[in-house]
Amino acid sequence: MPTRRLKITSSMASILVGADPANWLETAFGLSGEAEPHAPPPPKPRRVKPEVKGFVCVVKQPTGAPGDLGETADAWYYVEHDTVFLCDERGSPLTKSDDSAVSLAATLAPDDDPRAVAYRMRRRLWAAENDRSAFNRPIYQDAAPYGGY
Repeated sequence: MPTRRLKITSSMASILVGADPANWLETAFGLSGEAEPHAPPPPKPRRVKPEVKGFVCVVKQPTGAPGDLGETADAWYYVEHDTVFLCDERGSPLTKSDDSAVSLAATLAPDDDPRAVAYRMRRRLWAAENDRSAFNRPIYQDAAPYGGY
């Protein structure tokens, strides 16, 4: 097999002879010791705020006793990527406290109504606030038939 010889031109020889041994590649390719300017990073796509929808959630039905009108709670939610999130009126997601067992987001099934899912989540959240339970509620026997429910 024949060997090939590299022909060094005079310009190459002058570069290699007078060059700093540490930077001979930079010198050979005409690069300076300065860093190349970086292109600015591409702009991040702006997150489009989802549409916030609100409703009034009936969290406690009236018992029929005089002066008992039940209780309601305002609720807001938005849907993003097939997930319903409870939020405040400005669209900021609600934060979950460490001791709360209530989920503030739920994945939608194909036939789920987002408002109905948000309604159930808001009722559970209301029940978890201040440990509201219907176990020790007053039972009014005269208010309605069948034991006053």
